Amino acid sequence: MKNVWGAGRILFLSYDESMKLRDTLLLALVAFLGASCATTDKPVKPMIFASAAMKGADRARAERLAPDLYRKAEVKFWSARKNYMQKNFELAQKDAKLAKLFFEKAEIKASLKSAEGSDDE
Repeated sequence: MKNVWGAGRILFLSYDESMKLRDTLLLALVAFLGASCATTDKPVKPMIFASAAMKGADRARAERLAPDLYRKAEVKFWSARKNYMQKNFELAQKDAKLAKLFFEKAEIKASLKSAEGSDDE
């Protein structure tokens, strides 16, 4: 009669071997979940920069002197805020950077128009 226990050892691992296997599988599962659940960082700095650019454009009276650029910037800024609140950070960052760019352009255009008006007087 052959040793039946030797053949069964493949199917039924001993306590030490099953612990090693379980630990390895658990480590692989944790690594997989950690990699798949990685999120994008919150775009705090782009939102702050866009807000500061908006305040600068307001000081330059860009809403009145460069309404087209100011309106584009405002739409992007509020879109960034909405996406930020909905935790869609990639779109929020993209919109915040565009809003900052448009606010800065509007501020420059408003400053130039304001300077033109003061030269005429």
